Amino acid sequence: MFIRRQDVIDRFAANFRETTDGQIIFQPPKAKIGVPVTWEEYEAVTSSFERMQMENMAITWAVFIAAGAFGIYYVIAEDRYLPFFLALGMAFLFSSALNFRDGLGLLLPFIQRRDELLKVRGMGTDDSMSE
Repeated sequence: MFIRRQDVIDRFAANFRETTDGQIIFQPPKAKIGVPVTWEEYEAVTSSFERMQMENMAITWAVFIAAGAFGIYYVIAEDRYLPFFLALGMAFLFSSALNFRDGLGLLLPFIQRRDELLKVRGMGTDDSMSE
């Protein structure tokens, strides 16, 4: 529970859909066009995301504990609350950037493949266009 968040993994997996004939496509929830993906690619990217997400959660715990200890020192020793809140804010920003980077980094090849498919079809990259 503290290291593996299923809701984050489910949101990542929502970018992929299974078709009626058993194929899988990369299609973000608001996109109208999807790009075919092999099952091997899907399994590889999903397992990589799960592994990275667990590593990020462990790093996040370490950063928040260190930031909390730093901040608590200033609260107890100098009766200053600003360093405590700044440290926790920085830890939150670091954690968010870490998760954003890894999620986007894994999806980027599929996004590029989808954009190339849209260019070949002459549709541009606007998701509001229909087929």
